Amino acid sequence: MGARLVLTGVLIAVVVATATIVIDMWLVSSQVDSWTRGDIASTYHGFHSLLSLEADSLRSSVTGVATADQFRQLMARSNGFGLSQQFGDVFRSKVVGYAIVAVDNSGTVLASSGPTATVKALAAIAALRGSVDTTGFVRAGDAPALVYGCAVKDPTGQTTVGYIIAERQFGEIEAARFSTTMSTISVAILPAAFRPPGVALTTQHVGDQVFLSGAASNTVVAIQDMPAVDGGSAGVIELTYNDPQALRATSIAAISALISGLVALVFGVLLGLWLTHVMRRPVLKMVDHVREQAARAAAGLPYGEVALAHDSTLPVEFRQLGVVMEELLRYLSERQSALETAIRDAAHAEESLNVVVAESPEVKLVLQDGFIVVANPAAAAAFGLPASQLTDLTADEAMHGLEILDEEGTHYDATALIEAALVEPVTVSITEPGRIEHWYV
Repeated sequence: MGARLVLTGVLIAVVVATATIVIDMWLVSSQVDSWTRGDIASTYHGFHSLLSLEADSLRSSVTGVATADQFRQLMARSNGFGLSQQFGDVFRSKVVGYAIVAVDNSGTVLASSGPTATVKALAAIAALRGSVDTTGFVRAGDAPALVYGCAVKDPTGQTTVGYIIAERQFGEIEAARFSTTMSTISVAILPAAFRPPGVALTTQHVGDQVFLSGAASNTVVAIQDMPAVDGGSAGVIELTYNDPQALRATSIAAISALISGLVALVFGVLLGLWLTHVMRRPVLKMVDHVREQAARAAAGLPYGEVALAHDSTLPVEFRQLGVVMEELLRYLSERQSALETAIRDAAHAEESLNVVVAESPEVKLVLQDGFIVVANPAAAAAFGLPASQLTDLTADEAMHGLEILDEEGTHYDATALIEAALVEPVTVSITEPGRIEHWYV
């Protein structure tokens, strides 16, 4: 199979080469404008892809801060000093963004980093957006900047307690880096009001791209506005297209080779159809088999008995690839089955733990990062507070004002009691003014 493909490729190359060159030149000469607009649209698409990558990076950085448990706790308490202490280095490092602002629900800036004017502008956007995510561009001097903001939830994830928004500059340096990948098109980021002097611009629609373009001498210029999140334009992306060979293609057209080219194309199409017929059936069979086994693996079902390695209708290379894919799918099937079993076991374990904690007559607390996250009824009775109020308190806060003594009269504070209870059960009396003394384990 491989030898036949090589021989076919050589035959196509020999027969079609001359006709292809001539026909390409003729197509260029008659469709220079269409190609130019297509290249510009493709460049804009590629540049927007670069912007999307930068936006995804900014979104990931901001979301990482917004979902941090400690950040949520500090935001829920409007603790600006704590934010500055715990996250000040992150804000100032500019790893997240050139400027970053965190505000509470009242619009008060709790923590920030960046120029004063930029901080005020970001705070204003955060106040307007509420709990709606912000993504796009803002005007930052003479160049646009990427911005992303999102609501900050409390530690339970139920209530919005503030908003965090960051700005990352994107201007001439990034445009110059992108331009180095293009051989005939240069990219520039310019102020929002820019229009190329001496160029009559017309609106062009190519695929999903809309831009203004015009020609001056042997150069085609195109511009596209970058919409700002607060309305208007944040800046302009200017493309300068300069390809003398393509623009002078008409003068070197070779129309006399058109008939030969057509014959070569017809011959090439016939060879292509034959090649497709030779390759299509076994490859489609392989694709259907892999798709079926992938569905079974995703459902955690055992892998089928049919093996691609023994299918003689497939080329050796495809059979080798099939073996690798079968091994991966078998592994996926086993892992999926194990995962479903683990999920069931975890759910059963969680249910059992909840029953043990809730029904135990002993005082039971579950602490996380120094805060009570679970308290059983016995703990609520011992500390004189409903279980719902004990959560989100520290152990010291929950036991404040209580006198805790063991059977020998030794006094315990919250820290000492927890440390002792972690070693072995401790029997203590817990009293406070106005309450009868009770003994607990």
